[in-house]
Amino acid sequence: MIDCHLGGLNVQHAWAYATDQRLREENEDSFGVFQMPGYTLLLVCDGMGGHAGGAQASALAVRTIWERMHAAGSEPIPQALVTAITAANRAINEASKKSRRLMGMGTTVVAVAVQDGVAYVAHVGDSRVFLIRDGQAQQLTRDHTMVNLFVDAELLSPEEAASHPEAHVLARSLGVEKVVEVEQHAPIQTRPGDTFVLCSDGVHGVIEDWELAEVDWAQPQDAARNVMWTVREREGDDNATVAAVTMGAAPSLSAPTTEVPDAVDLDDARGPGPADTPAPVPALAQAPALPTPSLAMPASSIAKPKANEADAPADAAVAPAAPAARSARDRKVRRKKGDHGTAALVAGVMVAVAAGLLGAVMIKRSVEHPPVEAPLTAVPPVDVPVAAGTPTTPTEDGTDFVMIVTEPVTPSVPELVFRYDPTPFSHPRREPHRASTYTAPPPSSIQTQQAVAAARGQRCAESLALIQKAMHISVNYAPLYTQAWDCFDGAHRGPLLAARPTTPTELLAFEPHFAGTLPESELPSWYLPATDGVEARLAAMHSDAPATLFDVMLDFRGPLRLADEILDDLWVEALAAQAYASAADPDDAVVMAWARHVYQTEMALHGAVGRLLAEYHPEEYQRIVAMLTAATTPPPPAAEGDPLPTLPEPVAHALATARGEVEPPDAVHEAPPPVIVRKPPPPPPPPVDPLSNGAMPEIFRPPGG
Repeated sequence: MIDCHLGGLNVQHAWAYATDQRLREENEDSFGVFQMPGYTLLLVCDGMGGHAGGAQASALAVRTIWERMHAAGSEPIPQALVTAITAANRAINEASKKSRRLMGMGTTVVAVAVQDGVAYVAHVGDSRVFLIRDGQAQQLTRDHTMVNLFVDAELLSPEEAASHPEAHVLARSLGVEKVVEVEQHAPIQTRPGDTFVLCSDGVHGVIEDWELAEVDWAQPQDAARNVMWTVREREGDDNATVAAVTMGAAPSLSAPTTEVPDAVDLDDARGPGPADTPAPVPALAQAPALPTPSLAMPASSIAKPKANEADAPADAAVAPAAPAARSARDRKVRRKKGDHGTAALVAGVMVAVAAGLLGAVMIKRSVEHPPVEAPLTAVPPVDVPVAAGTPTTPTEDGTDFVMIVTEPVTPSVPELVFRYDPTPFSHPRREPHRASTYTAPPPSSIQTQQAVAAARGQRCAESLALIQKAMHISVNYAPLYTQAWDCFDGAHRGPLLAARPTTPTELLAFEPHFAGTLPESELPSWYLPATDGVEARLAAMHSDAPATLFDVMLDFRGPLRLADEILDDLWVEALAAQAYASAADPDDAVVMAWARHVYQTEMALHGAVGRLLAEYHPEEYQRIVAMLTAATTPPPPAAEGDPLPTLPEPVAHALATARGEVEPPDAVHEAPPPVIVRKPPPPPPPPVDPLSNGAMPEIFRPPGG
């Protein structure tokens, strides 16, 4: 579950922070937002995964930095930050030597201090600080990783470093060595609206920089929750933490700052050993469900806490919700530092042994006591008459509790006509593909600015059209295609994958995510080109640009990853065709939508998209073909002797057009050229005798005359 709070607020700035344990056994991230004398201090520390004591290292770093900054007095903040971070490094290093289990523990750290409108930044490791200003995200820190050292030595290019398999290996962190070099950014004079975002690699490894710039940081609490939900939606599996401070933000409520982590007890930090008895795990209450906004969702649409939620203490424990079932689809998820394979294997063996013992106990109890089908609820017998012979259970204090059997209630779930199910997609995660052709950065021009602004404004088709136009100027605009691609994912494909309509009529409300808003035309609506939505992206695969969207994304993503992503688009098209075909008595709107999805699916199956899927996902390709066949096969007659049902004429016409069996509705037949009948020239007049002015006798005509 996501822990998210709005921190304290003064007249100059507001802050928020959020953290999510995700799929790790422990949250090794620690953070703090503190109101210090005369300035505000934000910290994010990411404990080194795969080492015992990662959580202890990050908590010790936060506490030590807070203590040293308090003790700094009037020392200038830049020097105080270096002194405090250096002290934290020494404290972690010494603590790791006192316990064998903590040997080698470490953490990253990013710190931002805001004083009198000036921000000071210091860091060690690969956690990052971004400055969001005027809709742009600027990374203020540089990852202290081994591959960046190779880039500095000109052994790797930045593009090669980004996809290097060891890109996660740290070259610098707190606690590993006795001495560490703290890197600082030059002081930054802030402006109203500036936002400083601190995050661990569980966030910046999943979310792009430009996507962070799209978040509405004027509402810090909603923005932090939005970021965490996006990490969860993209199946980020690493601890994720974000803290942000927005300059000039108006307070909407007042809440305390974060608590200082308790002093680390090295004896308790050892963790349970082989002879230790693990503490009992308390039952976790189910937290209320929250909406799952994407980065494109405005902050006002995110659920606000109720009035009584603001009264809860800031450090109240929030129960983690069970993670959703993870599909094996490819996402950009950065690998966490360290190797958790051994720990996961040991944990799996322990869980299996515990499950076996528990199963044996349950089998023994089932023999002694027959199972009760309905759940049992314990109720005190206060004011409840107990009849003779009613079974009771004695408690420790001697009070009997009556076991009341209640009937289980099965909630009624409406049947969905359109539901995306990722179950068939059991593909392994794909490693990042290294682009080999379009490596030049896009030119700094008005075309780039317009295309990026349109993508950030979720005007995906407009951004795509601008990029296609710019590609006629230079193929170096090709990297912008990835921004347009991601725009379609967030603005259109995401809502379609989450759609849960129960009737074909309800599905009509999602048509703008398929094709945008179609103009009025004399042509049938199923044939009109899409103005936006996933169909606009499918159509762009076959554009006449020098390098099509298909060519560029094939180079950037690689064929396997691109096939994975295209599969979603074509799958929802086939699902929609099936949903509309299920209508008992479809009206004109349903019929035309039905025809459109039949046409789009059939066209894609016979183009470059279909060829890619047939090569890399042949089973899913055949499933889509079967879905389309089912959507275009009339049902059998209701009774023997009834006439055979037929497809509605628009659906049959759309299918035949896509298969090339009939001409398209806008086929233009040129009139045949006019036939010109040329008359033979008239015969020459007979020769005339110049002396007699008369016709010459035939016998006197010259030969051939």
